[in-house]
Amino acid sequence: MANEPWRQGMIEHDSGLHPFERAVAMGCRRESLMPNGSRVIVAVSGGPDSLAMLYALVAIAGSPPRWRLRVAHLDHGARGARGAADARYVAGVAARLGLPFTGGRLRRMRRRGASWESAAREARYAFLAKAAARWRADRIAVGHTADDQAETVLHRLCRGCGLPGAAAMAPARRLDRRRSSPILVRPLLALTRDDVNRYLRDRRIDARLDETNRRLDWTRNRIRLRILPRLSRDVHPGATRALARFAGIAGAAARLIASLADAWERKVGIRSDATDTRVSWRQFAAVHEAVRAELWIRMLRRADDGRMATQSEIESLESLLRDRGGCRSLRGGRIAARRDGRDLIMTRCRLPRTRLQPGRSRRVLPRRADNRNDPDRFGDPERPLDSERGAC
Repeated sequence: MANEPWRQGMIEHDSGLHPFERAVAMGCRRESLMPNGSRVIVAVSGGPDSLAMLYALVAIAGSPPRWRLRVAHLDHGARGARGAADARYVAGVAARLGLPFTGGRLRRMRRRGASWESAAREARYAFLAKAAARWRADRIAVGHTADDQAETVLHRLCRGCGLPGAAAMAPARRLDRRRSSPILVRPLLALTRDDVNRYLRDRRIDARLDETNRRLDWTRNRIRLRILPRLSRDVHPGATRALARFAGIAGAAARLIASLADAWERKVGIRSDATDTRVSWRQFAAVHEAVRAELWIRMLRRADDGRMATQSEIESLESLLRDRGGCRSLRGGRIAARRDGRDLIMTRCRLPRTRLQPGRSRRVLPRRADNRNDPDRFGDPERPLDSERGAC
């Protein structure tokens, strides 16, 4: 790996770079984020993090560039004239750097019960996916830093996530589950916001500031502005980097557990049909509890259209192993779990429709619960309980 031509070229080019740029280049090498010839959509909000990422990637790319970069910016439409000014600013930066630019503006946000931040994140990634498809890009670069990682870890731990949730944001992942989808990369994930600000000062780069990042009614902002600074001041000055490192440790442990669960599935198997998902009770009970938790999550996903599991659901299912004739009702009665002979069985139940209410023209079904914000939800590394900070 170390002798790949694109890596060797980057090593030779590193000597003329700013220390921040060298650190970004090292991260790209270490995680194999962007091989030579990559077509990269660079998501830029105009804020410090994404702007530092853009300038660093341009410097690392060299001349002739090893990557083909295109700047993308989405105006969410929530900040009026200031949002429009940010878009013009980012377009101007792209022009000065000689890069093509793709801009967009949301006319209306589809929230569907989600928080504004979560809806904005979904809209942002949908915009980036379309930009990547139009330009045939294989990478999308976003400016999340070690501070963002620490905020995500702390938020999820406080709300009761599992190991996958504590792994937080990966340096690279597919944007969705399709093998053809572009890879989302985070070149700044090992660098702190202090590193970013120092680089911008040294390069005399002016960044835009989003006033919504100061709103204390948003949980992520309170963690960023109040809790993390106090941890660094009162507990340990390296708290931010330590939390970000813990995400990597948790991710490695989660991947090990997932690989053990994969091996168990290949050997024993989880059997599914139209209504039931079942496993051998004795073989399932013999598995280590950490692997068993991962298998419970997989069974629930299969039984309930991929929806995430909560800690309370895992604990309820674990108690079923000690209860011979027991049955557990989950998710408002949609899922029933029971022991039947040699098998543990999860059944998807058909909920009865309610009677027509007077004056109503349609029947009302029991509302399907959404456990996205359940405080004890087993975290998914790439589905945050609250949205990640804006990247474009």
